[in-house]
Amino acid sequence: MSRDQAIAFAVEVASRAREVIGQDVFAWSTFASPETGMMLWSARFDSLKDLEVAADKLSVANEYMDYVEQHDGLFVGPTVDALTQIVAGTP
Repeated sequence: MSRDQAIAFAVEVASRAREVIGQDVFAWSTFASPETGMMLWSARFDSLKDLEVAADKLSVANEYMDYVEQHDGLFVGPTVDALTQIVAGTP
């Protein structure tokens, strides 16, 4: 397992998710924090319904889900989901 492989996967899976849901998906990595090296993905939705529709599309995209599962060994620890809200400023 290498960091370079994990980063390449993060970029590729974001691109594949973007194709499935039809919306930008961003790949991130922490570099100066207690969780250095953590990989994150994010997308912005106008409503919870839009998030639900995107999640449903991903869950039935077999090729996407197979790709994700095949690369699970690149990461350690659990997958953690978070829902955030912008409270000031613009993204």
